[in-house]
Amino acid sequence: MAYGLLCAEVMFTLLATLLAASPLPVTPAMDPAAYGERVYFAHVYPLSGSRSTRFTYERRVKTTGTGLQSSCLSRDEHGTATIDVAEHGADWSLTRFTEYQFQLGEVDTVEVHGREVTFRSRTADSERTAKETVSLPVLVGPTVYGFVLSQWKALAAHQVVPVRLAVPSRRETIGFEFERLADGANGEVRVQFKASSPFVALFVKPSIITFSADQKPISYDGRVPMLVDDGGRWADFDGHVEYAVDALAYR
Repeated sequence: MAYGLLCAEVMFTLLATLLAASPLPVTPAMDPAAYGERVYFAHVYPLSGSRSTRFTYERRVKTTGTGLQSSCLSRDEHGTATIDVAEHGADWSLTRFTEYQFQLGEVDTVEVHGREVTFRSRTADSERTAKETVSLPVLVGPTVYGFVLSQWKALAAHQVVPVRLAVPSRRETIGFEFERLADGANGEVRVQFKASSPFVALFVKPSIITFSADQKPISYDGRVPMLVDDGGRWADFDGHVEYAVDALAYR
């Protein structure tokens, strides 16, 4: 998440969804190189127990005429699982986000104009929309880590940083808070990402992002945007993510 958070891709479907999925209503570019320079490559494992890779994903970034485009592309044993594309400013302010959910056959978009957030979910035979007004920064998987780095000094001062996390499949934002935890044994910087609502916290456990001292992601523990087959149904997955960073600095 880095959608996810990595890229994070993501997200909090409280009800499992049947495995059968229709083709995507819109097909994105499938060549990873189309999404720009690779920043990192990651392996996603179960949160505890097996060290068997469940997913891999990579973050890619390119400059556009209006800012930056950050994308996370994930794969499972069957092929592409999700492609998340966020358009944002250098300050990580989100303008548009599109999630291509190959597992569900769904394309979800989020657009931010000032304080207004517009959601649109499309399948091959349906479309649903929603709007919401917010007063806090809106994040999606590909912008989470960059936003954390932009708040480095505030977190180092042990300030709690509130945000709204867009959940495209639910067409809403959910309140979350960042807070720095005690550093790791080797000086790693650990940041907790938890739901601000006690009710939501009953369903979504806090996530922990671990950075190196030079602000590169090392690992992530928590909910990821990809789904897993749970007895013939799609279900949410809490994973442990490990990053191999290619870029000289996170972007």
